[in-house]
Amino acid sequence: RARERHQSSWCHSLVRTLQIKNHLRVVFYFCFSQRRIEPCTMRHMKSLLSRFLTPFLLGIFLLVWFSLFQSWGHFVDPDAFTHAKIASLMVQHGPLHAFPWLDLTSLGERFFDQHFLYHVALMPFVALFGALPGIQIATVLFATLCLLVFYGCVRSLKTENPVLWTLVLAFSAPLLERLSYGKASSVAIAWFIVGLFALLKERPRIGWLAGLGFS
Repeated sequence: RARERHQSSWCHSLVRTLQIKNHLRVVFYFCFSQRRIEPCTMRHMKSLLSRFLTPFLLGIFLLVWFSLFQSWGHFVDPDAFTHAKIASLMVQHGPLHAFPWLDLTSLGERFFDQHFLYHVALMPFVALFGALPGIQIATVLFATLCLLVFYGCVRSLKTENPVLWTLVLAFSAPLLERLSYGKASSVAIAWFIVGLFALLKERPRIGWLAGLGFS
């Protein structure tokens, strides 16, 4: 009986091995057959081009575009220096509970960081590049991210020419100026766009997350 069980298990193993080999032959034929490799490859390349290469090239262009319009070394809006200083202090001391430089405002006595998450996002850039260069690099990256979010949402809504509409926004002078400030505007606009996308697609979870990020 033990010998019969051994022979039976050996036969089952052999049959299973042959079945696997047959499956591999079928896969090999469909993947590498000369008749099918060209259409499959072209379809795969078009899919990769649409999914990854287009937003990647668009992101590179937007990085260069916003870098050209960034006033390196200074900011037009004075609020940027406040954000840079708060992020710098948070790198050194953690979350702030007082900011005595605002003694002439209502925040002088009872300070609360109303842009806390924005300052947290600035901390790595300030720690690596310094206060002013760090916030300017972050401003360029956040502006690029904002328009990439717009591109992704427009594309997901199956709107024609999403790259064209993204470039229309990039070439818009008022928006370009606003996104170049060292403020949380680009991050807030990105969350607002995600919220509109969630509303149109009826995605309550994404909408809840967008509302939380925007607030």
